[in-house]
Amino acid sequence: MIISQAGQFGGWSLYLKDGKPVYGYNYLGLETYTVASDAALPKGKVTIKLDFAYAGERKLGAGGTAMLYINGEKVGAHSSGFSGGAVTLSRFS
Repeated sequence: MIISQAGQFGGWSLYLKDGKPVYGYNYLGLETYTVASDAALPKGKVTIKLDFAYAGERKLGAGGTAMLYINGEKVGAHSSGFSGGAVTLSRFS
């Protein structure tokens, strides 16, 4: 796991699987998707970036495209009609 913001009902994460970066997104189990690189990370210092470009007006819930980069090169993308934003519902005890 590189970084995540998630709770019981959804969230997002950026992690490595078999040496390849993966971005996972879950909105309340209603919409889930992943963006994964086909190529493993190169040796040495590496920069991994996830960018989200809104389609139209930038507002909570608006759709767009999640793009994954390794050292500035785009290695994956996924377009969605909905984005839950940075808010995650969680049960607190």
